[in-house]
Order: sequence, then C-alpha cells, then structure tokens
Amino acid sequence: MSPKNNNYLSVIGHLEVLRRHLLYCLGYLILGTIISFIVSEKIIQILHYPSTTFLDKLIFTYPTEMVITYFKVSLFLGAIISSPAILYNLWLFIKPAVPKEIKFNFFLWLLAILTLFVSGIFFAYVTILPYGLKFLLTFGAKVAYPMISLNNYISFVLTILVITGIIFEMPIFCAMLTKLKILTPTFLRQKRKEVLFTLITFAAIMTPTTDVFNLILFVLPMVLLYEISIWVSYLVIKFS
Repeated sequence: MSPKNNNYLSVIGHLEVLRRHLLYCLGYLILGTIISFIVSEKIIQILHYPSTTFLDKLIFTYPTEMVITYFKVSLFLGAIISSPAILYNLWLFIKPAVPKEIKFNFFLWLLAILTLFVSGIFFAYVTILPYGLKFLLTFGAKVAYPMISLNNYISFVLTILVITGIIFEMPIFCAMLTKLKILTPTFLRQKRKEVLFTLITFAAIMTPTTDVFNLILFVLPMVLLYEISIWVSYLVIKFS
C-alpha cells in the first residue's frame, strides 16, 4: 500500500476516533441536561433571587417561552455537571498527540478548571448580579417600570455567570500556554499595565455603577487573578 493510502487511512481513523469521542460527549451532555431538568425550576428561582428586592415578578410573552427557558437552564447546569466526563473524553483524544516530555496530570488540571469556574460563577452571583441588576433595573425608574421577560432575564444572568467563570480561568489559560512554551512570566509582567487597564475597562462595562467602591470590589479579584497567573506561569516553568 502506498504512503498516500496509509496517510488517507490514518486521517480516516483519527476522524472515526474523534466522532466516537464527540458522541460520548454529546451523550454525557444530554444525560446531564435531563438530570438538571428535574431541578430547573429551583435553579430559576435561585437565579431570580439577586433581583427580587427590585423585580419581584418576571413575565413571559409567548407560549413556548417557559419551555425554552427551562431547557436553557437545564442545558447550562447539565454542561457543568457533565463537564468532567466531556473534558476527560477530549483529553483521551488529544493525549496521543501530546509530546512525552510534557508532563500533564489531567485530573489535577480538571480540578483546577472546575474550581476556578465555579468560583467565578459564585463571585458573579454574590457581587456583579446584585449591584449590576439593581443599577440597570432602577435606572430611570421614575420614567418607566421594568417588565422583564423570564427568557431575557435568564439569558442575561447566564451570560454574566459564564463570562465571569471564563475570566476566572485566567490562571489555567496562562499555565497551559506556559506549558506549551507560548507564554512566559516575563511577558506577563511586561504587559501588566495594559492588562490591568483592560480589566478595569471590562469591569466598568460589566458593572455600570457610579459607586467607586463597587467598581473596586469587582476589579480587585481580576487583578488578583492576573497576579496569580504570573506566579502560576513561573511555577510551571520551574517544575517542568
């Protein structure tokens, strides 16, 4: 058999393995979503809680909105529940391509990824959402009364939670890029001013409030995450 045919079979084999792992991932996601649907109503109540003092009731404006919202919440929670199995399957596919000289403890990385993501969600829930929603929903209250649909509200809240969760993965991203020799602690230190300015700008957009104390409250964890990222990058190089 010619080398060309061997390469073709190799590509087909890799695609078949990828298809199998993706099907596993989809199965885990579906299972997690089904399980999450059982508690979706409770999760919606929890997501509504940060705004209950100034938005006591949510509305729905078309017949399928409730079903769509319940599914959206179930999918969000299902993705979190099934993420360990999904990430593990993706790791099994990528693992053969990782150079042997690169030491990689998958379960340690997985624990760090989940811990930081959940921490980001918790931070957004107890700080960003209460202050941000209060400002947005009471701004111009003398002119108009807020009547927010359940679907729009849940979409807004889930977006904030996911974005903040991803931001909290900053040390993980920096560690991985350092592991792949793309990033260095020196580069991170050199770009500290630019990154801090970007983080402050982002925090100001995410938390539209005139209260400086609240803005500092949101910025400090992001600054701390960046400083942790520098140290993590340094430790990755030191112990590689």
